[in-house]
Amino acid sequence: MKTSAIEINTRPYLASHGREPRGFGRWIFEILNWQYDYQDHYGQAIRAARKEMKRLCQKFGISSPPAITLLP
Repeated sequence: MKTSAIEINTRPYLASHGREPRGFGRWIFEILNWQYDYQDHYGQAIRAARKEMKRLCQKFGISSPPAITLLP
């Protein structure tokens, strides 16, 4: 599984903030019903979240990962 193939759902963030996520900040992602907190540039946070999703999918034997949700 390629990490770049894992989708990021930004709809809750867009509904709350009214704009696309970008820049440096604190980003909270929901990955398989757990919340992960990253303080970094948005692009770096996405890479870390996708890497964590890949690790969890391998651990639990999930072949088709659900989307990662960016929380507001």
